[in-house]
Amino acid sequence: MKEKVYAVVDLETTAPVNKGGKIIQIGIVLVQKDKIISTYETDVNPKEIISNTIVQLTGISHRQLFNAPSFKDIAEKISKLLFNTVFVAHNIHFDYHFLNAQLKEAGFPELDNQKLDTVELAQIFFPTASSFRLSKLTKELNIKHNHPHQAGSDAYATAELLLKIKKKITQIPNKILEKIVALSPALNVDNDLFIKELLLKRKEKIACSAEQMLVNELVLQKQKVETY
Repeated sequence: MKEKVYAVVDLETTAPVNKGGKIIQIGIVLVQKDKIISTYETDVNPKEIISNTIVQLTGISHRQLFNAPSFKDIAEKISKLLFNTVFVAHNIHFDYHFLNAQLKEAGFPELDNQKLDTVELAQIFFPTASSFRLSKLTKELNIKHNHPHQAGSDAYATAELLLKIKKKITQIPNKILEKIVALSPALNVDNDLFIKELLLKRKEKIACSAEQMLVNELVLQKQKVETY
């Protein structure tokens, strides 16, 4: 069976899609077999003036976008790149719905991909992080992220985050992961399928560590007994 390809996507835009926003930059990082296999990024000319707020946030200038392709020019390439992939984004509802709106406007079919949201996955598997904003989360997890709010850098950092989440899941004892899977139907988009698939792929069960104990089907951390 062919290994799934995860397409990690990030967009920079002029405004939210419901306020007539347009894409000004797109980054896509393809991940397969736990490796980044290719990247794609481009500026996109929105055919309109972008606000100073967006210029300051992203560092993307009017001059930079002047000779960039329009979204219609790259829509076919984007559609082909994302075909038959698992669509991944940090706050997927923004990127997935925005991209679908732009594809539809350009005359291309909307995406119907399996979807993963790394915000929610990070909340589950790195619950003690101080923030789940991409820039802060990558810093805490020692993920290289040189240019926040640049689509290529954000997509690459999110791809690295996905790989860290996947690695963390592979290290979790079966009893804990089974409990997470039992609760997973309440999760966002297709995050539940992702976790279930990783559990089913296990060739060997992972037992609780010496620091953990099983109490009434719950895995608990053993308390250290202080001696004086």
